[in-house]
Amino acid sequence: GGDGTGRGPFFGRSFIPDSPGARSGRGENIYVESTTLIDDDPRRIRIQVPDEANGAPMQPRVQDAFDHNATEFVVPDLNYGHRNGSSQIYGSSRVRFSNLQYHSMAHFWLTITQNHGPITLSNVDLEVSDPATELLSSWRDGMHIKNGRWGILIEEGDWDGAAMYDDTFAIYSRRQVVVSTAGNVATLTPSFGGRESWLWLPGDWASFWSSDQETLLGMARVVSVKDGAAPEYEVTFESIPAGVMPDDIILHEESLNRGTLVRNCRTTSVGTESSTTRLRGTDMRFENNTFEDFDFRLEWDDGLGTPRARDVVVENTYMDSVNGELVLQRPLGVLFKDCQIDGLPAKVYSGADDVYFDNVAWTNMTGDILDLRDGSQAWLFGGSSRNGSTSGLSGHVSATGGSSVTYSAPAGYPPVPPPVSPGFSPPAAPVVTAVAAEGRVNLDWSDSAGAVSYVVYRSTSASGPFLRVVNTLLSSHVDLGLVPGLTYHYVITATDSDGNESAFGALVSAQPTGTQLGPDADAYVVGGVSANGNFGTDAELRCKTDPNPDFTRESYLRFDLSSLPGSIDSARLRLKAASTTGSGDTHTAHAVADDSWTESGITWNNKPVSGAALGSAVAPDAGEWIELDVTDQIASELAGDQNFSTAVISSGSELVRYHSKEAGSADDRPELVVTVMTGSVPAVPTGLTAIADGSGNVTLSWDDQSAAGVMLYRLYRSSAPDGPYAQVIDRGPFSGAVFCRSACCINW
Repeated sequence: GGDGTGRGPFFGRSFIPDSPGARSGRGENIYVESTTLIDDDPRRIRIQVPDEANGAPMQPRVQDAFDHNATEFVVPDLNYGHRNGSSQIYGSSRVRFSNLQYHSMAHFWLTITQNHGPITLSNVDLEVSDPATELLSSWRDGMHIKNGRWGILIEEGDWDGAAMYDDTFAIYSRRQVVVSTAGNVATLTPSFGGRESWLWLPGDWASFWSSDQETLLGMARVVSVKDGAAPEYEVTFESIPAGVMPDDIILHEESLNRGTLVRNCRTTSVGTESSTTRLRGTDMRFENNTFEDFDFRLEWDDGLGTPRARDVVVENTYMDSVNGELVLQRPLGVLFKDCQIDGLPAKVYSGADDVYFDNVAWTNMTGDILDLRDGSQAWLFGGSSRNGSTSGLSGHVSATGGSSVTYSAPAGYPPVPPPVSPGFSPPAAPVVTAVAAEGRVNLDWSDSAGAVSYVVYRSTSASGPFLRVVNTLLSSHVDLGLVPGLTYHYVITATDSDGNESAFGALVSAQPTGTQLGPDADAYVVGGVSANGNFGTDAELRCKTDPNPDFTRESYLRFDLSSLPGSIDSARLRLKAASTTGSGDTHTAHAVADDSWTESGITWNNKPVSGAALGSAVAPDAGEWIELDVTDQIASELAGDQNFSTAVISSGSELVRYHSKEAGSADDRPELVVTVMTGSVPAVPTGLTAIADGSGNVTLSWDDQSAAGVMLYRLYRSSAPDGPYAQVIDRGPFSGAVFCRSACCINW
């Protein structure tokens, strides 16, 4: 604002693009004392920079910006990006933020503290769409999640890095230090910040650790709490474990954000900083995420009073970073499974224990994949690889200071389900039956005494790992959208009102039925100098879109649908990758109207015209399947000539080779997986009423349709009559009342 004269003091940030014209890069905080116009031109401003600010010299930062051709100086806010106000969820339960976008926020700070029930952030994005403001997306803090008695669910989030100087999300708590003990009373002081005596409630559990948090001395429950001379306070326990000494550590086990799950989230490389996560908690999972330009830290900081991270699982997640790091600082148990780490060594420091890498693929590596220091211990196994090779990994591992790496799975792996909170008796695991049906598995189980909900886990391997499918209030679940002919394995747990989860129940397995069609013709075509070539007899189908047409390839497949009935539920084209040169490209199935092409005659020059895009998915790794949803097109073709032709085209220049119908193993060949519609669609529920009670609750009722064979009612809610509607809860085959937080509009 204004004419730009006399502004200051404030911080700005240089922007040095990764390459000319790129919107990702790096930069440095530069302190500005004052500004003046040059030749009275408001577009030209001279900034006055001091020799140092906050103890940091400024001149080298300015020189670095000049030497590396910085293109912009970003000033989101004169007060270093901090504004008065933030979004807060405090001391709450059953709160859901969904379908929100934080846009051009100088200071995006969503604090979630002391929650005592489930909190969900679903499709909460920090994104920009205007190139003129994209570097202003966020300046400092992101989501701060602290002292939760219940884990947070963060899902479907999209976050631009922008000028993120601090955490995209930080999940943490503080350790407490023993001052003295007398009988069953311990005098404590916080390791950082003000005392948190208000966290401790009668009946809460605490763990006692040696001062270096290497040895667990025991557990005890709280009787009472009393503040002393600040910052100290006294906690009376039922008993104090033997051997507890001054300077030992006590952790309040109830407020470690247990059960936090981050899934299906994405970061981008836009901006001057890596997105960052800093974890200092227990029992946290990351599943199915894509983290670009990301700084991932399991952080132990003596100065900030953070405890050692425990029982962290990162599964099926991609991460890279041009400027950031993957740092595992002194954790007590962390598992990376089925992950891709691109160009990023894992730094395992400060006496880290029980660090496991199971089937982790390091790609685009020029140096070591692991750097262990200070007596750390890690295990590397399960097909883990470096640049596609599983051999010679020990030659790309550095282990110093008494550190060690074991190149086989530890005894007892895979791990057992997470333990129950100490001192509590969870419900018994339910007894389950699984019945296969067309494209689905019907699960039914007995009620467990004391259970308020059940968690269904699924795997395609009887030995796991088992991933969570649903958390339901019902004693049954229909698992839809499954691949016919593939065996699915299930275990189910019961959860009580305190959040204690039982051990896994007995394993049940089922193989969905359905129809699998093989292509009657498939081939790939090549552009450029090979545009007249035919490759129909190849055992591969190839996909790649390259700036050089000589290297561009598209794949064509045709299926005879005459054996299918007239109505279907779903149809998916499945291709298995034989090899790939990289990852990240999107492959799309396109409709092809002309079915007259032949496998032995198709070339680039005579290929049929590809039409509308059907299903898309990210290209798989070698040995994995891609699934492309073609349901609508198959339904249309069934009403027509009952032939389905499609072209599979890549968005990028990584070459992916799929197995064709000529592949040696029938298990590798392309397939069209179709589930047939059975029965009829239930009628729309009638008699829906909504009554608000004035206390933030809405009671919903509707007519019972169980006599008509209805198995499940699905409730959707929106704050606007036209939507969008989000699913709230599943109810069983009965009518009745459902209480919903806040007023809502309902459609079925």
